[in-house]
Parts: sequence; structure tokens; C-alpha cells
Amino acid sequence: MRRTVMRKWMAEEMRDAKPPVDIPFHFAFILVILLALLGGGILWFFLHWWRRRGLKERNQPLSKDPWQRACEELEALIHSDLLAKGNMKEYYLRLSGIIRRYFEGQFSIKALEMTTEEFLIHLKGSTDLTAQQKDVLKEFLTSCDIVKFARYAPGTDEVERSTQLARRLINETRKEEKSVLS
Repeated sequence: MRRTVMRKWMAEEMRDAKPPVDIPFHFAFILVILLALLGGGILWFFLHWWRRRGLKERNQPLSKDPWQRACEELEALIHSDLLAKGNMKEYYLRLSGIIRRYFEGQFSIKALEMTTEEFLIHLKGSTDLTAQQKDVLKEFLTSCDIVKFARYAPGTDEVERSTQLARRLINETRKEEKSVLS
């Protein structure tokens, strides 16, 4: 009896497969999808272009020459409260950064991307600096590296000496701008 009930149930449940359903082709639907993709692509392109344009504008060089920027940055650093707070490492990081950015702008040297040793080796054959200026730069960068990497806490005299060396490097290596009228 159980088998007959099962067969009867299976006969009722089992049916032929339905034929494939015809999906109507609507040209308007395809056109809407293509227009949406095109609009999305144009929007993406515009936003990408707008973002890159903004980055280029921010990366444009300032109208000030490297000497002026370095002097302003140095004065701002001197008048900051980093020394009062005892934050020597940050002070020396910024101080060496000012000099490295100055050398990048003034002499087109990728100083920020180089280690101190690479920087000094690069300048060894350079005619932009005198031997005395190269010695001052070496002394300055070495004192900065000791504070930045060896956790050395310099005294007030050493901080003043490093700041004066930075100022001296900026002032002695300044290139005079040639006047357009002369």
C-alpha cells in the first residue's frame, strides 16, 4: 500500500518541464543601461581629472625662492614651543628637513630622499659648495642624526649651535636672483 501511495504522489508531482520563457527584447532598456554606463564613465573621468588637477595645483612651487622659504621656516621653528616642551627629536627633524628642502630647491638635489651619507657623497664632487661649506653641512647633519636616531638629548648650547649652522648654511649658499631688467 505504501508503494502505491508513493507512486501516486510521484505521478502527481512529476510533470514535464515548462518550455523556455520568451524574454521580450526592449531596445529602450538596453539604451538606458548603455547611457547609465556612459554617464558613470564620464562622471568618473571628471572626478578623476578634478582630483588630479587639485593635486597639481597644490604641488606647484611657491612664488618664494628657496632661500626665503627656508628663512621663514627656520624662524617659525625657532619661535615654536618645541624646545620649551623638550621635544628635541621633533625640533631636529624639522631643522634638518628645512635644510634638506632648501638644498632641493636651491641646487636641485633630491636631499629628502637620500640618507645623510648619500647626500654628503653626492655633494662631494659638487662645485656648488666650498670645502668649508661642505664641512659645515657634514657637522650639521651629523649633529641632527645623533639626536634623531641615537636618542641623544643635546644641551642648550648644542641646540643653538645647530640652529646657527643651519642659518649659516642657508645664508652662505644663497644664489642671488638675476634681475630681468639688468
